[in-house]
Amino acid sequence: MSYRMRGVARRIYHWLPIPLTLKWQLRARLHPLIHSIRQDASLRGLGRGLHALLARKAVAPGADPAHERALADVLGAIGRHAAVHGPALHWMALPFLSTGGAEQVALNLCRAVRHLRPQCSIVLLVTDRDLVSDRVPLPASVLRVVLDEHLPPASDLVVRQRLLRDLLVAVRPEVFHNINSEAAWQLILTDGKRLRRFTRLHASIFAFQFGPDGRTPVGFAAYFLQQAMPVLASLSADNRRFIDDAAARYGLDAQARARMHVLYQPCRLFPFDGRQAAPRTNPPAVAEGGRLRVLWAGRLDAEKRIDLFLDIVRACDFADFHVFGQVVLDDGEQLPALANLHYAGPFSSPLEWIADARFDAFLFTSRWEGLPNVLIEAGALEMAVVAPVVGGVGELITDTTGYPLAEQPTVDDYITALDAIRKDGARARSRAAALRILVETRHAWPRFLQDVQALPDYLPDVAVAGTVTADEAPVVSVIVPCYNQGHYLLQCVPSALTACARPLEIVIVDDGSSDPATTRWLEQAHALDPARIRIHRQANQGLSSARNTGVALARGRFIQFLDADDLLTPGKIDAQLAQFDVNPQLDVSICDFLLADEACTSFFKQEEAIADFALDQSDFLYRWERGMAIPIHCGLFHRRVVGAFDTTARAKEDWLFWVGLALDGARFAYVRGHWAIYRQHPASMRRSYLRMGQAWLEAGLKINARLGGREPLFFARTLEWFEQCYRANPAYAEEVRALAQPVEIAAPPAPAGTLRHDPAALLAALPADDGHTPRFSIVVPVFNHYDYLEECLRSLVAQVPADAEIVCIDDASSDPRVAEYLSALAGRHSRLQVILSPINRGISAVQNEAVARARGAWVAFVDCDDALEPGALERLAVEIDRHPEVDYFFTDRNDVDASGKLLRVARYGGYDHLAFRGPAHIADDLHDGMVATHLKLIRRQAYLDAGGCDARYDGVQDWDLALKIVATGTLRYLPEALYRHRVHGSSVTTSARVTQVRRTNQVRRAHLARLRPHARAGEVVRVALPADFAEVRRLIAQGATCVADARGTASAGLILHLREFNGYFDRIEWDDPALAAALAGYLWSSEALGLPM
Repeated sequence: MSYRMRGVARRIYHWLPIPLTLKWQLRARLHPLIHSIRQDASLRGLGRGLHALLARKAVAPGADPAHERALADVLGAIGRHAAVHGPALHWMALPFLSTGGAEQVALNLCRAVRHLRPQCSIVLLVTDRDLVSDRVPLPASVLRVVLDEHLPPASDLVVRQRLLRDLLVAVRPEVFHNINSEAAWQLILTDGKRLRRFTRLHASIFAFQFGPDGRTPVGFAAYFLQQAMPVLASLSADNRRFIDDAAARYGLDAQARARMHVLYQPCRLFPFDGRQAAPRTNPPAVAEGGRLRVLWAGRLDAEKRIDLFLDIVRACDFADFHVFGQVVLDDGEQLPALANLHYAGPFSSPLEWIADARFDAFLFTSRWEGLPNVLIEAGALEMAVVAPVVGGVGELITDTTGYPLAEQPTVDDYITALDAIRKDGARARSRAAALRILVETRHAWPRFLQDVQALPDYLPDVAVAGTVTADEAPVVSVIVPCYNQGHYLLQCVPSALTACARPLEIVIVDDGSSDPATTRWLEQAHALDPARIRIHRQANQGLSSARNTGVALARGRFIQFLDADDLLTPGKIDAQLAQFDVNPQLDVSICDFLLADEACTSFFKQEEAIADFALDQSDFLYRWERGMAIPIHCGLFHRRVVGAFDTTARAKEDWLFWVGLALDGARFAYVRGHWAIYRQHPASMRRSYLRMGQAWLEAGLKINARLGGREPLFFARTLEWFEQCYRANPAYAEEVRALAQPVEIAAPPAPAGTLRHDPAALLAALPADDGHTPRFSIVVPVFNHYDYLEECLRSLVAQVPADAEIVCIDDASSDPRVAEYLSALAGRHSRLQVILSPINRGISAVQNEAVARARGAWVAFVDCDDALEPGALERLAVEIDRHPEVDYFFTDRNDVDASGKLLRVARYGGYDHLAFRGPAHIADDLHDGMVATHLKLIRRQAYLDAGGCDARYDGVQDWDLALKIVATGTLRYLPEALYRHRVHGSSVTTSARVTQVRRTNQVRRAHLARLRPHARAGEVVRVALPADFAEVRRLIAQGATCVADARGTASAGLILHLREFNGYFDRIEWDDPALAAALAGYLWSSEALGLPM
């Protein structure tokens, strides 16, 4: 965009007779267009900008992964800095970081704060533009954070303001000082009342500014000062004139005026701690009547009146002009080539001015100013200064200390002053010496430190707690209470492991679960990371007791509660630990959450339940459930504030816990990241309103007793909510009516041990033994499923005439009827082997033992709740005779429901994406899915040569076995449905879904590794999803590193695709935390889930 176009745009912007807030919204809306034109001032740039403007979508409420990732990244950076240099309790904001006066003010303040509060570090935020000069040195204790480095390209000021707000809310620094940041000013106007509750807000303004017409007030003073004063702890300027003029112009009262302060800036050339040498001086040295050497220094832009300066250069043929500074003119404009003009380039220190020359005068031409640092520095170097008395310049340059000009000087005014210096060098030297004395007394570091220390509420408190050290083991204890939810642990625990990169432990407290599979689930959860996971089992005492037990066992400084059915997203705990690093005075960090369905494939948020609240005592007392709700795993708690959960509460224990923290004075901070996943179950939608209402009233009575009359309206409001939410719900009345009905006494259950199946009938159906070794052995691994067991065995008995035996092995079923029934069959017939295992060993171990005991040359496998179709083995016997070279036959299957009704015929494994293409493709298809499934008939020797089933892959052990056999043997597919597979609610394939899918990917990963030509990964190839697996296999065979590109919103289809097939990829690139949470427990390795992009 050309300089003229910008000038016209500025005039229109300043002229528009609309409120400032509307102007701000207009700028934000037009930002894509403006940005595009700035990048390309052509019709093509205009077209791209218009397209971007029209395609722009409003930010929807809820999670914004890119914003939340930026927030977490910045928090992490500040946290790492604080761990080394001390808590970052003092923050400053600048629009950009160049070599201008505002930046020097910020650096001066940084040095002063660090000197006066050496325990603390400082954060310097660059908020408005990605403009950072490498010529601005920062002390080690100051961390520079450029917001644009963490945000998407072309982010507008609204996005930056939003990130700035969320950083302040998350960390709650004691002091936030805005120095010329427009994003920060807008934030102070929109959110100042909220921010001031926990952060002292300060700002600096140095001068009045005016529009292109020279009369219309613009800039920070015009737009923000009067509106912002009520929320500012102080407003400082570097000159008194601005303070006095502002108070008069805006009619500020005495209270506001008392919060306005002058901070005369120190000269950076003077010693700070006595170890630096004072600068050498540069008094005017021109011989009277000789040729002048004139210095101009500063940022070369329109506000510095470069046009006026060039006119002076052209008019003064008796002087040579030397320019130091960074050119920020528009459209690549350069200084003109003039005989008496010399451009020396940017500078870092004023000492560079006099490194190779001495000057007779310093020229200043700015249109408006505060009290410029360059004038202070010129005075320290004992130069004769010619300057208009704009802003606070008149407080430095007077007739005794320099050559003051009118506020709007002409070229002739400058010529007259320079001519006076040329003609009277002695007077020039005298005024320069007086200026140096003024600078030495008023602009020295001791005076500045004294003024900063006297600034009310400006320095952070001295007493601060220590930061979180990285070498503590463990830093965090994750408490996971579990009651009959063990099947969720294999998602819950991996999500906790990826939520924290620092040392942590996970304490799983089983609260007397009655589910017999709990032991197996706990063992599998512990095996995920035995060094960091501890299991504790206790008699059932309730959720609160389980949490209390976990806290008692915890060793970490921080506590993360996590119910077994909920999830955390990667980095959740790390981001919250960074909050404590930056501000150790915090007690509780609270992030946001998303709701998920039972399968964790759909994530949503209906309304804001945390972000809009101040998290003060009033919120927890009067707004809990009434708009505000905080799932317990949103919090990360410092151990020092974690008390006991109320073990007498039947429900609402979380409300009691949060209120207890608030009443004890805990300091909360909210971080806007949707990093906790709350799983909603169908059963939770059918809760008892009667019981929940009663629990609400009981909790309210307990809280009211603790308040001791300090909140007389509390219980009245509690009753009001009971009436509105619970009693007014139709379900409440239905429950009351149901309780009023007579209770029918149910018939007593059948005595334990009563069998419905008849072992004798089954034995009678078996044919007599003819004395020879059977050709087939039918292996039946058993674990429970008593209701279907006899039907399964009857279908097998019908196969026995086809030269077969049955090997039935029970894996310590928890249903006693199974052992009783099988015991009645054991040893009763030579064609029926019954093996009863005293302990549960898993499917691989029992199958391997069964095959070892089998007598047949061929082994078939039938699950105890399934069945064979009539004549299945006879049909396969024909195929064996036709194809003696085959080691493994497999068929189609009939899927039936619990009642036996046919659901579908599953062809070639039953996969939608796989169809039989011929024998040559079976090996490749097996990598995509277990096509070689029921009915499978395997040569016993091939089974043994392959090493049998691997216990690491229980649940998908048959797929691993098929892949091992296909690597050296021959498989053949028979497209006939010879097997009846039952699909029902208690099927292993349903209840163990997470484990099976993870192991599926581990199996796939292990066998795909054999395709890779060498161990070291090669070229990185990003794979679009859904993936073409044939292409992925080809890439793996070439040695490529395959990366799944999963960036974007986590759709259910994408989640399911990656759950099933992540074993194909070395790494997954993602940017939506919901996707990462949805994959917890399903990945072949946690290493597959890299950092978000």
